Amino acid sequence: MKNLVEVLSYQRHDILNHMQVLLGYLKLGRYEQCEEYIKRFVESTHRDSLVSALGHDELAAYLLTFNVFNKNIVLEVEIPVPFSFSRARNNMDAVCQWMISLVKAIRDHDANNQGEPSHLILRMHKEDDTLLVSTDYSGFLDAKWEETFSVLKEEGKNCGGQLTHYERGEGEVFTEWKIPFLT
Repeated sequence: MKNLVEVLSYQRHDILNHMQVLLGYLKLGRYEQCEEYIKRFVESTHRDSLVSALGHDELAAYLLTFNVFNKNIVLEVEIPVPFSFSRARNNMDAVCQWMISLVKAIRDHDANNQGEPSHLILRMHKEDDTLLVSTDYSGFLDAKWEETFSVLKEEGKNCGGQLTHYERGEGEVFTEWKIPFLT
């Protein structure tokens, strides 16, 4: 119940902040900025709706509440085309649990970013009978990341997934995975 109250409090505070920004634009007569702000808010709300419709409550709840409970890293979820895990013929529960582990691992290895929050984009795209999952992280990961990532690769393989791209540069990490998704 404490987590639920914290999420609701965060959402209420967030909505009030949005209203104050809009009110400020209106008072200043900045109608174009007001319109752009509303469009961005609608897009953000639409992204949350797509996450809610994933058909896996634990994954959706984790992703939707991530930014409430994690202040050092900002998560953005992108789902270009709506899909649902509940429509999969193969058991996608292990895949959803693995995605939670992937995001948690990045969060847990997020290193000090000189006071600025790191940024993580989790992208899920269903294409035919394949789920493409990518992470695009901007920030610094600690020295133990590679060890944890080796474990994540094995867990991904156990789910039928395949790491197709891994790139680690100064202050960024990108991963891309292909996972069978039979409908």
